[in-house]
Amino acid sequence: MYKLRHIEGELRNMARLFKVIIVTGARQVGKTTLLQHVFPHAKMVTFDPNEDVYQARQDPAFFFQTQPKPLILDEIQYAPELLPMLKRLVDQSPEYGQYFLTGSHNLQVLKSAAESMAGRVGILNLTSLTPYEISESFSFNSQDQASPPLWLKEYLADPLSLPAKIGGVTPQSAVEALWRGGLPGTLHFPNKTLSRYFSAYFQTYIQRDIRSIAQIDDLTAFQQFVRIISTLTGQEINNAHLGREADIDPRTARNWLRLLQHSYQWHEIVPYSRNAIKQVVSTKTKGYLNDTGLACFLLKITDESSILAHPARGALFETLVVNHIVTMIHILGDIAHIYYWRTRNGAEVDLILEHNGALYPIEIKMKATLSSNDLSGLRAFREANKDKSVIKTALVIYAGTECYWLDKDTLALPWNAVCKDFAQSLIE
Repeated sequence: MYKLRHIEGELRNMARLFKVIIVTGARQVGKTTLLQHVFPHAKMVTFDPNEDVYQARQDPAFFFQTQPKPLILDEIQYAPELLPMLKRLVDQSPEYGQYFLTGSHNLQVLKSAAESMAGRVGILNLTSLTPYEISESFSFNSQDQASPPLWLKEYLADPLSLPAKIGGVTPQSAVEALWRGGLPGTLHFPNKTLSRYFSAYFQTYIQRDIRSIAQIDDLTAFQQFVRIISTLTGQEINNAHLGREADIDPRTARNWLRLLQHSYQWHEIVPYSRNAIKQVVSTKTKGYLNDTGLACFLLKITDESSILAHPARGALFETLVVNHIVTMIHILGDIAHIYYWRTRNGAEVDLILEHNGALYPIEIKMKATLSSNDLSGLRAFREANKDKSVIKTALVIYAGTECYWLDKDTLALPWNAVCKDFAQSLIE
């Protein structure tokens, strides 16, 4: 069953502005399904690493002559020979929304496509389903804008008004969200068989995606490397330490991390620092797996009830929230830069959003109730910054259900908070 996606409106808008649109994202996040839903009359051709579909790679000119427009070219990374001809065709035609490309590898093929057709190509990244998409409780107005607005948009626009805008939470619990993740293919799987889905997903990813994009002699070693990485989601990454754990050299560890990033399984954020903020540890990135359901599988968490007792529960919850915020930032047009902050003496803030020169600190706690101790990192960040005026109202995103003030500078916000109009649609 199709789930409405936030980026549908932006996808339609791009089709009116660009001749070529590239939709990227990890395998099985719904790229092809999205395009078929939004553009049902477009023909789709899916490319394969082992078969030359329609002999497209052998004769790109003939392939395009025999295919109607609009045309969806699915998994275009397997047919790079088509890109020079595609560029010539779009240069010769003034039409917009002619070709839609998908790719699950963010490597040279997609990069060269974007560069060679600069000004003619729009790029969208599709992630796992958000809580709002899973709950199927939002719609699009006549201007193709998601309605109602996401809480992040309200927060960046006017943090002080956010409590009045929040009207409830989505039905899904934090534990369920962590356990199931957001890959569309999991939706019809009952909990007791969910591990079978992720086992097949992981094996296909290793045997098909990684084998096709990298010359790795020992795929078993790479598979073990990914399992080790799952224990580090939500943590700073030390390449030397990671290499020792995986029994590979630090350079190989870094290269393999890049492979995970290029195939949309992993992303990293960099530390925030300004000269005004002293004693910042700024040499390491912080990494996150892109789906907590896959993370739970890799961590060998065998059932939903085991999450609360698992030592990685806090890191998994942080991963869930960070992934959600990163998705919202992209949906809203990449309107903020995202960082984390940590000092040598251990003070830290999970996220720092930078928007129009202002800073929005965010802490993430997998707790149903909060205390003043949960504000120590936020207070340290304010104290370390000489220019207090640039720091806006902070958030502590938690596993509870109420939005309320923790102090004059800090709001508690449920991880799956929704705006009032959205909450009403859930009731109806």
